[in-house]
Amino acid sequence: AVVSTQSGHYDRGYQPLLAAIYTKDAKDKVSLYLTKNASEKEWQAGKTKVFMKETLENVLEQQRVIILGSAATMIQKHWRGAIARMHYRKRLDNIIKVQSIVRAHLYRKLYLQTKSAALVVQKYVRGHIARQLVAEMWAEKCARLEAELESQRQALEARRAEMERLRKEAQEQEADQLRKELEEEEAARKKEEEERKKIEEERMREAMRKMEELEKKRREEEARKLEEEKIRIEEERLEKERRWSVSGRRLKNKRRISCVKSWKKKKLQERRKKKSERRSKKRG
Repeated sequence: AVVSTQSGHYDRGYQPLLAAIYTKDAKDKVSLYLTKNASEKEWQAGKTKVFMKETLENVLEQQRVIILGSAATMIQKHWRGAIARMHYRKRLDNIIKVQSIVRAHLYRKLYLQTKSAALVVQKYVRGHIARQLVAEMWAEKCARLEAELESQRQALEARRAEMERLRKEAQEQEADQLRKELEEEEAARKKEEEERKKIEEERMREAMRKMEELEKKRREEEARKLEEEKIRIEEERLEKERRWSVSGRRLKNKRRISCVKSWKKKKLQERRKKKSERRSKKRG
């Protein structure tokens, strides 16, 4: 196998094997490593290349695999640790947020309960103080009102006594005047009553006279109408009898018609009579 040492680049990725050697020259770095980990028979350094036997190459390859595996494991460990720390921080932040929300809710609930309790206490205390103030104000107001009422009552009693004295004097003065006025009014009322009675009697007599005249005229009119109706009925009867001699059947029908007409006329007369009676009653 051949390892190139130009520009510090090595074939097959042997850089991990030389990481622990701190020299600037790549050839020196390879020589030091092989001298330390292999015999001089298994390798030979040229100007730009290093020649190795297959056994040494297998050994180096195994070491490289081991180092790369451990490096990969270390990288995975750090990466997984970083991811785990990131998730842990994220979960921790979420837990802290949830805790803060829950604590805020609990503290807010406690604060509201405390506030409501404080408000209730304040309400009862303020109510007690207000009731005391109202009671004191009411007592003062009642005392003031009682004093005012007492003064008003005294003034009213004095005024009432004065008015009573004036009323008695006025009653004594007015009594005589009212008596005279009442006597004059009674005399005038009696005179007016007598005149009114006379006028009513005259009106009643005039009304009775008019009613008698109207009733007389109505009776005369009814008698005249009845007489005319009887004459007309008799004439119709005679006419019907004359016609019956010509035709018995025709006469029979005519008799029926005359009976119906007479009945209708009778009814009409009764209605007229009732109307005239109602009119006379209304006029009376």
